[in-house]
Amino acid sequence: MAPGTFGALAGLAAFALTRGFSGPVQLALVAAAAVVGVWASHRYASDLRSSDPQSVVVDEFVGMWLALVALDPGLVAIAAAFVGFRVLDIFKPPPVSWAERLPGGFGIMADDLAAGTIVRAAFWLIL
Repeated sequence: MAPGTFGALAGLAAFALTRGFSGPVQLALVAAAAVVGVWASHRYASDLRSSDPQSVVVDEFVGMWLALVALDPGLVAIAAAFVGFRVLDIFKPPPVSWAERLPGGFGIMADDLAAGTIVRAAFWLIL
Protein backbone atom coordinates (compact mmCIF):
# COMPACT_ATOMS: atom_id res chain seq x y z
CA MET A 1 0.00 0.00 0.00
CA ALA A 2 1.55 3.30 -1.19
CA PRO A 3 5.07 1.89 -1.63
CA GLY A 4 6.34 5.01 -3.42
CA THR A 5 5.23 7.22 -0.55
CA PHE A 6 7.01 5.01 1.97
CA GLY A 7 10.13 4.96 -0.21
CA ALA A 8 10.08 8.76 -0.34
CA LEU A 9 9.64 8.91 3.45
CA ALA A 10 12.72 6.72 3.78
CA GLY A 11 14.54 9.25 1.58
CA LEU A 12 13.51 11.97 4.04
CA ALA A 13 15.00 9.86 6.83
CA ALA A 14 18.27 9.52 4.88
CA PHE A 15 18.32 13.28 4.41
CA ALA A 16 17.73 13.83 8.14
CA LEU A 17 20.59 11.46 9.00
CA THR A 18 23.02 13.19 6.63
CA ARG A 19 21.81 16.76 7.07
CA GLY A 20 24.92 17.79 9.01
CA PHE A 21 27.32 16.44 6.39
CA SER A 22 28.89 18.77 3.83
CA GLY A 23 27.15 19.18 0.48
CA PRO A 24 29.78 17.20 -1.45
CA VAL A 25 29.60 14.31 1.03
CA GLN A 26 25.80 14.28 0.83
CA LEU A 27 25.93 14.31 -2.96
CA ALA A 28 28.49 11.47 -3.00
CA LEU A 29 26.23 9.38 -0.74
CA VAL A 30 23.22 10.05 -2.97
CA ALA A 31 25.27 9.16 -6.06
CA ALA A 32 26.46 5.92 -4.44
CA ALA A 33 22.87 5.06 -3.48
CA ALA A 34 21.78 5.78 -7.07
CA VAL A 35 24.44 3.47 -8.52
CA VAL A 36 23.48 0.67 -6.14
CA GLY A 37 19.82 1.41 -6.86
CA VAL A 38 20.27 1.05 -10.62
CA TRP A 39 21.96 -2.31 -10.17
CA ALA A 40 19.57 -3.63 -7.49
CA SER A 41 16.39 -2.49 -9.21
CA HIS A 42 17.53 -3.97 -12.51
CA ARG A 43 18.29 -7.32 -10.88
CA TYR A 44 15.03 -7.39 -8.93
CA ALA A 45 12.91 -6.34 -11.91
CA SER A 46 14.62 -8.98 -14.06
CA ASP A 47 13.91 -11.65 -11.47
CA LEU A 48 10.24 -10.63 -11.41
CA ARG A 49 10.15 -10.24 -15.20
CA SER A 50 8.66 -6.78 -14.77
CA SER A 51 9.88 -3.51 -16.24
CA ASP A 52 9.21 -1.40 -13.10
CA PRO A 53 7.68 -3.32 -10.19
CA GLN A 54 5.88 -1.22 -7.59
CA SER A 55 7.75 -3.06 -4.85
CA VAL A 56 10.99 -1.36 -5.95
CA VAL A 57 11.20 1.80 -3.84
CA VAL A 58 14.93 2.54 -3.90
CA ASP A 59 14.19 4.97 -6.74
CA GLU A 60 11.82 7.05 -4.59
CA PHE A 61 14.29 6.82 -1.69
CA VAL A 62 17.15 8.23 -3.75
CA GLY A 63 15.03 10.77 -5.65
CA MET A 64 13.58 12.27 -2.47
CA TRP A 65 17.01 12.38 -0.83
CA LEU A 66 18.40 14.14 -3.93
CA ALA A 67 15.63 16.74 -3.76
CA LEU A 68 16.94 17.98 -0.41
CA VAL A 69 20.67 17.36 -0.68
CA ALA A 70 22.89 20.19 0.63
CA LEU A 71 19.92 22.17 1.96
CA ASP A 72 19.02 23.20 5.48
CA PRO A 73 15.27 23.62 5.00
CA GLY A 74 12.61 24.08 7.64
CA LEU A 75 9.63 21.77 8.06
CA VAL A 76 7.45 23.70 5.60
CA ALA A 77 10.11 23.45 2.88
CA ILE A 78 10.61 19.75 3.60
CA ALA A 79 6.86 19.15 3.33
CA ALA A 80 6.74 21.16 0.08
CA ALA A 81 9.65 19.15 -1.32
CA PHE A 82 7.92 15.90 -0.38
CA VAL A 83 4.63 16.91 -1.98
CA GLY A 84 6.36 18.29 -5.08
CA PHE A 85 8.44 15.16 -5.48
CA ARG A 86 5.43 12.84 -5.10
CA VAL A 87 3.35 14.89 -7.57
CA LEU A 88 6.13 14.70 -10.15
CA ASP A 89 6.63 10.99 -9.47
CA ILE A 90 2.94 10.14 -9.76
CA PHE A 91 1.96 12.31 -12.74
CA LYS A 92 5.33 12.12 -14.53
CA PRO A 93 5.29 15.25 -16.68
CA PRO A 94 8.12 15.62 -19.19
CA PRO A 95 11.08 15.33 -18.65
CA VAL A 96 10.25 12.86 -15.85
CA SER A 97 8.27 10.66 -18.26
CA TRP A 98 11.11 10.75 -20.78
CA ALA A 99 13.60 9.48 -18.21
CA GLU A 100 11.34 6.56 -17.37
CA ARG A 101 11.76 5.22 -20.91
CA LEU A 102 15.40 4.29 -20.37
CA PRO A 103 16.00 0.54 -20.21
CA GLY A 104 16.32 -1.63 -17.09
CA GLY A 105 17.46 -0.21 -13.79
CA PHE A 106 18.37 3.10 -15.45
CA GLY A 107 14.73 3.68 -16.38
CA ILE A 108 13.51 2.61 -12.95
CA MET A 109 15.82 5.11 -11.26
CA ALA A 110 15.95 7.91 -13.85
CA ASP A 111 12.40 9.21 -13.52
CA ASP A 112 12.78 9.66 -9.76
CA LEU A 113 16.21 11.21 -10.16
CA ALA A 114 14.66 13.63 -12.65
CA ALA A 115 11.83 14.44 -10.23
CA GLY A 116 14.33 14.96 -7.39
CA THR A 117 16.48 17.17 -9.60
CA ILE A 118 13.48 19.31 -10.58
CA VAL A 119 12.50 19.79 -6.93
CA ARG A 120 16.12 20.60 -6.02
CA ALA A 121 16.35 23.09 -8.90
CA ALA A 122 13.17 24.78 -7.64
CA PHE A 123 14.91 25.30 -4.30
CA TRP A 124 17.91 26.85 -6.09
CA LEU A 125 15.57 29.28 -7.82
CA ILE A 126 13.59 30.11 -4.69
CA LEU A 127 16.39 30.33 -2.13
